Amino acid sequence: MNTTTPQFITLQDANGTFQTFQLVPVNTATITTIQSVPSAPSVKTTQRVSTVTNKPQRVSTAVHKPVTVPTPVATPTHTPKKSGRVPRGQKVFNNGVAYITMTDSKGVDRLLMVVNKKGQLNLPGGMKDKTDVDECHTALRETAEETTDHKNGAVVDISSATYCWTYANNHNNGSTTMVAGFHLGTSQRLHRHEIKNRETTEVTWMAVGQLRSIIANGGLNDTDDYTVLGKKYKMYGPCVGTFMKLSNDGFI
Repeated sequence: MNTTTPQFITLQDANGTFQTFQLVPVNTATITTIQSVPSAPSVKTTQRVSTVTNKPQRVSTAVHKPVTVPTPVATPTHTPKKSGRVPRGQKVFNNGVAYITMTDSKGVDRLLMVVNKKGQLNLPGGMKDKTDVDECHTALRETAEETTDHKNGAVVDISSATYCWTYANNHNNGSTTMVAGFHLGTSQRLHRHEIKNRETTEVTWMAVGQLRSIIANGGLNDTDDYTVLGKKYKMYGPCVGTFMKLSNDGFI
């Protein structure tokens, strides 16, 4: 009788189940299953692998142009009426006038004004010509001409003018003057310039608050003197009428 101590081996199959086998020494290599020993349930711990690819953050390649937010000259109380229909036989003069403001270093809005040959304050502007697209273009072109010294060139850079509004000033004679409002941003200091050209002698900047105050107190006319940047001027008559209409419609 063979008293050799039996030898066992435990193996795990593909399903994770453990089975014990006895090794029996024979002439041929034979492995006989004698008992299946149930083992503790196998706990599969499968690590969850995220299939989400970390996409690179999208970076906008759009070119964002700087947005210029003009300082409002005034909040209109209502939208002004467009140029009315002119009866047949009446001549229409398409004039363009510029109402250009700029804010100084103290936060004061100032209005660009020119001084005509008679020493009167006036808004830059004039008649539309064949090269002008519209009255707004007329206003800017006339401003460039009237603020340019024949020898020293332009004293005001209007290339950065931001359009704000347009006002149709209808006259009793059937003509229409388009007043175009623009803003030039902020300047450290605004100066008075003496220039020489065929239309104007000076360029100056009147505080919008001063103009509002004069109008509110009923003192805007073409006979009184008004001090602008330390110098006294009279106001051009038609310019007085334009300011009054702009004020009545909430643009000053």
